[in-house]
Amino acid sequence: MQFSQQHRWDLFIILPQGKDDLPKLMQRYAKGVGLSDIISCDFRENKIGVYLPRFVLGTTTHVNATKIVQSLGITEMFTKKANFSRLTSSPDVTVSGVIHRSVMKVGEQGGTAPASQTLVKFSPSQPDIPVFRADHPFMVMVVYNGTMPVFVGHYVGPEVKSN
Repeated sequence: MQFSQQHRWDLFIILPQGKDDLPKLMQRYAKGVGLSDIISCDFRENKIGVYLPRFVLGTTTHVNATKIVQSLGITEMFTKKANFSRLTSSPDVTVSGVIHRSVMKVGEQGGTAPASQTLVKFSPSQPDIPVFRADHPFMVMVVYNGTMPVFVGHYVGPEVKSN
């Protein structure tokens, strides 16, 4: 399911076959094995009805992202060579660390990933289109540009009542 038209953000809901099968599914993908198979599938665009519970996914703690930022070559801000004179008049200011916390909210009108302000909208169900109903625990993944998972999580409840 495409998250936005401007960028290439996709939302994957991976629904296990049985309502108690999420732990097995998570073990399979825990080390990233198989995720690339899902991402690289040749998907067709079809209109479907989507039933998802309202949910919020996020990290329970802040993630220390200092090493990640440094591995991208952004290192000067951690040293005395850093120049933050446009932000503060205090001399010798450096960054001591970077923390990251992510949250994704999904509701009736769609969803947001607040850090990037991307949107997802769900098509209203019509009698003549297939229906995808996430009515038991599932995995969720946000993928950028069809290749890079940037958010992987899971939803466990409360269980949704099917009509």
